[in-house]
Amino acid sequence: MSTLREARPNDLYELLDLAHSDGSVELEEYLQRVVEKALDWFSAQGISIFLRNGGTETFGLAVAHGLLSTVPSDAVISDGQGIAGVAIAEGQPRLLIDPTSDRDLARQGIERKETIGSSLIIPLMTRNAGCIGVMNVARAAESADFSESDLEAASSLGRQIALALSQYRTLVAAQTQKYELQSAMDLIGFGLLMIGPGGRFQDFTPEIATILESSPRNHLTVATYFQTINPNFQRPLNLGIERAKKNLSYRFRVDDPIRHVTYAAVTAPMQNGGVIVAIHDITEHEKARGAIDRIQRLAEIGQLTASIAHEIRNPLTGIQSAARMIIDDPMLAPEFGEIIEREAGKLNQLCTEFLTFAKPLSLDFEPIRLSDIGRRVVDSMKQEFHDERLRVEFRISPDEPILYADPIRVEQVFRNLLKNAIDASSPGQLICLEIDEQGIAKIRDQGIGMEPHIVDRLFTPFFTTKPNGTGLGLSICHKIMEAHRSTIRVNSVAGSGTTFELNFNVKGAA
Repeated sequence: MSTLREARPNDLYELLDLAHSDGSVELEEYLQRVVEKALDWFSAQGISIFLRNGGTETFGLAVAHGLLSTVPSDAVISDGQGIAGVAIAEGQPRLLIDPTSDRDLARQGIERKETIGSSLIIPLMTRNAGCIGVMNVARAAESADFSESDLEAASSLGRQIALALSQYRTLVAAQTQKYELQSAMDLIGFGLLMIGPGGRFQDFTPEIATILESSPRNHLTVATYFQTINPNFQRPLNLGIERAKKNLSYRFRVDDPIRHVTYAAVTAPMQNGGVIVAIHDITEHEKARGAIDRIQRLAEIGQLTASIAHEIRNPLTGIQSAARMIIDDPMLAPEFGEIIEREAGKLNQLCTEFLTFAKPLSLDFEPIRLSDIGRRVVDSMKQEFHDERLRVEFRISPDEPILYADPIRVEQVFRNLLKNAIDASSPGQLICLEIDEQGIAKIRDQGIGMEPHIVDRLFTPFFTTKPNGTGLGLSICHKIMEAHRSTIRVNSVAGSGTTFELNFNVKGAA
């Protein structure tokens, strides 16, 4: 007859109730609670629990009580070795009264202990992780021996204990990861905001309240919170959340003219349908970048001075020669006067483009769609496309984002690149303007293309392959994109065409 006391439902509930193991209770303390209950349930006088050491095949002592409290603290069980090791290897519980009568154990030289009458060796098995530990329950020599019915009942309880331990470990690991992540978030100095699928706040760092000038702690949802934050952030953050609902990320910049601070921000979708917002103060970075830009600008001015002197010399030589001819023969004034006017016009154009390139850009940011600007430019250049008998095609993503940029400057870039595409193309060829869901615009042509050594110098001031070009057009485009903290790249194959890529989402357009 079984001497195992029946476990009440409340006992099992208490064992599995993770309120006792919410991550604030140490594993030893939790195991001690398990041991106390197990001793009562099994009417036993001794118990030990060994748990698996990480992903190894060994099990270390976690807790020992009563008759088994003499087990050394550094004791280790190996899979297949000893009484418990055999039970682990088999994955089956064992009832042991006399180890010398068990052939497998006798071969290992295991003898019966005088103080222990019988034992239950219960592998702690879980469905997903397999054996996570082993429990040895002992009765004193003078007590009644365990029976097969005790073993069956103990096996059932062992599964519940294994489940409870597995849940405890999972919760502790999750809590540890959460604390480590929180510590890392606190150290990096970013403002982070985690928003759940329903618009409720899941977590945030203290920096977010400083950056946005309002704490999420006082609000339940984004809808009410965003009404209280710094106005510079309201529109781009709402746009970012709308894009995250479409599983798209969004990057942008915010300049706070009152506090003289610049922020870089990104919104990205989470797997659970929520949104994560990260905002970082890049003011010092921008100051350092400005200093580097000034140094580079001085170097460029030195290069430009030499280049512009060369470019000016040719028209001046023509003007000087024409003037001498008129002095020698005034009757030639009409003919050579046209030469002087033409060469003076070249000088004027050169000076205009040089001043445009040399002076700092002033950008007026506003919400734009690249497709609107692209269509406006193409419409204004219809006659040029018609005259050259070229086809134009638009490929616009339905998820095209709204960007913050200077529409006049963006139009200037589009116009220059489309003009270059026209110059490089032959009648019947296609020019394509493509804008994707990430805010990237591509202008493709099927024209003559360029060799790699030309591509490498393409954005160098005064470098041109056109007979009548100044070599400043693409340099100005590059400067405009840099001012937007965006990029312009070119991919060209000689004889196969050229693609210019404008990425307004690399660091954001505002």
